[in-house]
Amino acid sequence: MRKIKVVIDTNVFISGIFWKGYSYKVLKLWKEGKMINYTFLSIINEIAEDLRDFRINMAEEDIYSLCGMIAENSVVLIEFGILNYPVRDATDNKFIQCAIEGKVDYIITQDHLCPIKK
Repeated sequence: MRKIKVVIDTNVFISGIFWKGYSYKVLKLWKEGKMINYTFLSIINEIAEDLRDFRINMAEEDIYSLCGMIAENSVVLIEFGILNYPVRDATDNKFIQCAIEGKVDYIITQDHLCPIKK
């Protein structure tokens, strides 16, 4: 059986680390090897930055360890440049670009990545 290829958004990592809900279940499936996470170093760096700024304090060594674990257990793609997709938040472009480059099945996020409608 082929494993599902995904890009897990930063907000899912943050939620899954601190709370037991949908995001926690996603991270559990990933840790169990039931899906393959594709990522860029810029995504891992965003996770680290968001954890440093998060309202629940996490020790720097724990952030470093967590980000190392993400890198070791994901397919880290080389980021050649991010295209500008018509999404609500331009910082989400890297997740779409990673999904395209990795030819993944799903982007798992809590954001709305649909284009802006006027």
